[in-house]
Amino acid sequence: MMTFIPVRRRNSIIFAGLTAVVASGCYRYVPVDHPAPGTPVRIHVPVVTGVSGTNRLPESTAFDGVVVDFSDSLRLETKATRDYGAYRQITLLDTLVANPADLLAIEEKVLDRRKSTFMGVAVAGGVVGLFTIFTDITGGSTPPGGGGGGPGAAIVLSTVPSTILRILGR
Repeated sequence: MMTFIPVRRRNSIIFAGLTAVVASGCYRYVPVDHPAPGTPVRIHVPVVTGVSGTNRLPESTAFDGVVVDFSDSLRLETKATRDYGAYRQITLLDTLVANPADLLAIEEKVLDRRKSTFMGVAVAGGVVGLFTIFTDITGGSTPPGGGGGGPGAAIVLSTVPSTILRILGR
């Protein structure tokens, strides 16, 4: 049995889902002294090298992971994914142990509300704009005496997509 979802409600669900997906990925890193276990962090570790000049290594490198323990040492669970060829992918799980005194910085990954709000508004505006350009919403007819037995709202493609579909023979 097929369930019919009204056009406006379906579009609202799609819009809310797209906004939630895009807005969920706006994060930033803030400095922290003592992260709690389970906190996603980025640590900056100094790189010691004997090479000097223009071809030297950077002064530090960063590792992203989740804090397992933070007492006299920092235990960080990391995950790295590597692609080998077109269809082979290997995920490496490792636990790094570092002395907090040797680290250059510890940064906690937190949700950035300003970026998330901006991105959500931008996506919402884009979806509404595209929806307005490519569709027109026309209401169905209601029989005399009410009842609402008509087909309800229907989506009618605007002239540009309709012309493209006619050229393609659909």
